[in-house]
Amino acid sequence: MIWLSITQLNEIGVSNGILHRNRRNWKFRPTGKRGRNGKPIDEVLLESLPERFQTAYLRDVGSEFRVSSSELGENHPVDEASTPLLGKEGSLARSLTTESDTPADNRAARGAEEAVVLGADDGERRLTEALLRYDVKVREAFLQEAARLADIVERYASVNPKRTKVGGKYEYVSEVLALCDETECIDQTILAVEPSRSKPKSPHTLEAWAKQYKVDGLATFLRKPPERKSEVDNRFADISAGALQWFNDNWRKKPSAVVCHRDWKKEARKHGWTIPARGWVWRAYNDLPEVVKTIAFKGQKAYTGKYAPYVPRDYRDLDALQILVGDHSVRDVTVMLPDGSLTRPWLTLWQDLRTGLIWGSHLDLSPSSVTIGLAYADGVRNYGAQPLSCPDRDYYSYLYTDQGKDYRSKTIAGDTLIFKNAAKIDGGLNALCTQRRVGLMDELGVKHLMARGYNAREKMVERTHKDISAWEQNTFENEYCGRGIGHKPERWQKSWQRHQKLLTKYGMNLDWMLSESPFMTLEDYRDAISGWILEYNTSEHTRVVLGGATVVPIAEYERLYTTRFEISEDALALLLMKADRRTIGKNGIQFFQSHWHFLHEAMSEFKGQEIEIRYSDGDWERIWAVLPNGQVVEAEAVGNSGVLNKNKKTMGIVAKQKAHEQKMAREFQFVQQSNWRGETVEDRVAAQLGHCTEDPQPEQKKMAVNAPVIRQISRFDKPRLAGRPTVTAEMVSNANVIEGMFGPAADKPKFKEEWED
Repeated sequence: MIWLSITQLNEIGVSNGILHRNRRNWKFRPTGKRGRNGKPIDEVLLESLPERFQTAYLRDVGSEFRVSSSELGENHPVDEASTPLLGKEGSLARSLTTESDTPADNRAARGAEEAVVLGADDGERRLTEALLRYDVKVREAFLQEAARLADIVERYASVNPKRTKVGGKYEYVSEVLALCDETECIDQTILAVEPSRSKPKSPHTLEAWAKQYKVDGLATFLRKPPERKSEVDNRFADISAGALQWFNDNWRKKPSAVVCHRDWKKEARKHGWTIPARGWVWRAYNDLPEVVKTIAFKGQKAYTGKYAPYVPRDYRDLDALQILVGDHSVRDVTVMLPDGSLTRPWLTLWQDLRTGLIWGSHLDLSPSSVTIGLAYADGVRNYGAQPLSCPDRDYYSYLYTDQGKDYRSKTIAGDTLIFKNAAKIDGGLNALCTQRRVGLMDELGVKHLMARGYNAREKMVERTHKDISAWEQNTFENEYCGRGIGHKPERWQKSWQRHQKLLTKYGMNLDWMLSESPFMTLEDYRDAISGWILEYNTSEHTRVVLGGATVVPIAEYERLYTTRFEISEDALALLLMKADRRTIGKNGIQFFQSHWHFLHEAMSEFKGQEIEIRYSDGDWERIWAVLPNGQVVEAEAVGNSGVLNKNKKTMGIVAKQKAHEQKMAREFQFVQQSNWRGETVEDRVAAQLGHCTEDPQPEQKKMAVNAPVIRQISRFDKPRLAGRPTVTAEMVSNANVIEGMFGPAADKPKFKEEWED
């Protein structure tokens, strides 16, 4: 029987971990010796090892001790039936370092390079293996250097004590330091191969050499030979094919290596798979690329915010207000409402991409499509509307938002109203559309751009929200509550506790509570955020998207927004309302869960037809009806009347409506006069606007001095006629299209004619 030591097992590829796991499977026996850690040293029976380890030992270890006669040459005859021993200690080393002159001697030297003495101790074998790594010409020099260093190490071992206490610290004695200086090599033959030997060694190196010298002998001072590799590469874990497939399919579902290995082990028991230890899974998790780890365990949102690539933008090809980017954000402050309750307000912003101007804003208690519309209306009132889209020139204005449901609602993104009437003859053949797109974007003629996913770099307004958060943290001591919903600042917690005590103390006496509460009111914060927005618009900002230029948003806006576009207040209010379609019945429009009727005199002509209506959720007293002739009327609610207690207002509205319809029937003319008079469309327009005898050219020249104002005429606007000169039919037919309003003045032609309606 052959018993192998731990060192021999390591040489054939058996690691300490493999030994520990097979403690019950392999046969061990104690040697009676103990290691440095005090634990007993065991040996393992070769026959108890797996076949691959037995083969590795017999091939890689046993073959090293046999030397054939053909390898040693004629001067070293060997009996092939038996394996000779080549000399005593150091004899083989001397034979390896002696140059041979004859071809036979050369063959013997080459054969000796591949031989290790059978039965020699470990020190001689290791020395021989180390010398084989050097060229024949330098082996003698390295052997002498090893002997010199061995003498130094022996003298070092005899020094006692090696360190003394000096000033509270232990220092090496002068004898040890002198020995360190002696370790410096001056042999140029050796330095040509290993230049690092020219430096003296430290006392710590001498201590390590002294310990290793007892085990390896002179081989301690030479380069170590490479470790032998067995036929089986044990660096790769042994995994069954089915187990590997399960791991690849399920590791993304496991939050950690511990959970993954636990579940993997359960499946392996069911199917009889071979799987590696938990450390293998742990290393596999640690070796995952950060991108893969983030997507697999944290999701696409975390990947988008931290690692996803983005396209660098350049906004210099845009006009002022051509693209407005909008977003909601819950503010990082706590404010007090009139009833004494606390909340975090929501801020809705519209910001111009080109100039960086915060164009419109609205502060409210919750985000919705209503707050989006109010913020948009605020921008129209303060800075003018977006430029008109012109499909013929491939020029459009845009609203740039994320994919939130508020920005995709029917009020903002639009809805399609389908009507039953397909065509109608009224003073000419006019085809009426059977469907109409309604919504803020459709009415204004702007397009919708949506950001991809949750990448904050997609929208400029996200950085603005971050700047507001920094301002809130530096400005409000008591009200700042932090960005997250977790830990709150200590100052805020104390303020919240004081506020709760005030509520308990004063109850419904809100005057005292409002004056002593550490939190500001919603109106105070509204004034503060308005001041910050004004300061932001009038301060300098470095814009990377403008080539690194430093601009002031309000100044850049005034420079580029040369033509002011306006929307009337009435039309703007209707644009922000919700739209629906209803059929005009006996009592007008029946709406709001069929409990309310809304009536107007102008509806009499279109009873039985479907029309578009506009309404607001917060106002149930009135609706606005868009009649087929383009007229927009405000219809008031018709209340119910009791049997005994009659509603005089309702009875008056109904009586007035009946009288109007009777009068309309009496005075209705079957053929319109303008048709049989042969008037053209231009004649009717001129008749409505009146006759103009003034030359409009001087007025146009006067207007050209200042920035022109263009009012956006929508289907909710009516031409303003009072006090305005009119034109003739010829002037209407010869009117020129306004040029230059759809791009920078440097790239587009100037206005030919400028009109103010």
